[in-house]
Amino acid sequence: MIHPAALRDTKRWDARKFAELARVLQSQGLSIVLTCGPGEESAVAEVSKDVPSPQILLGLGIPELAELIRGAKLYVGNDSGPMHLAAAVGTPIVALWGSSDSKRWRPWLAEHALVQNPFECNPCPGYRCLVAPTPLCIESVTVEQAAAAAGQLLKKHDTHPQPR
Repeated sequence: MIHPAALRDTKRWDARKFAELARVLQSQGLSIVLTCGPGEESAVAEVSKDVPSPQILLGLGIPELAELIRGAKLYVGNDSGPMHLAAAVGTPIVALWGSSDSKRWRPWLAEHALVQNPFECNPCPGYRCLVAPTPLCIESVTVEQAAAAAGQLLKKHDTHPQPR
């Protein structure tokens, strides 16, 4: 499951990177489900145009979203409310992290991988980047980093290991 939205630009990974990660996960045999909250539909539309046959679920309430996340093999998303919901229901999480304090706001109830690069200015208030025209912290996170984190979590939680 991929939830590509977040309230602030400093917490929002690029839609093209989400799409590329989705294609990597599909190449490993996973189905992709894209979700978002009200008013965030453009984020899902942007990701879905570059992902073959994703399932798109819009307009879910919190109880429905929680159950969807609970049934997912993996949750991928930005530092956002749904990421914390994933932690609450115990789904493994790849959290793509930008401006906020990852030590303080990490998903603490579920197994997770934080994908964040160090910046001297981090953490920051996050309403905008204070050192550059665009939020370098979230922009610096690569698809390769996210795919590696996802691969590690999926391998750890694989209930059908391949025979040797």
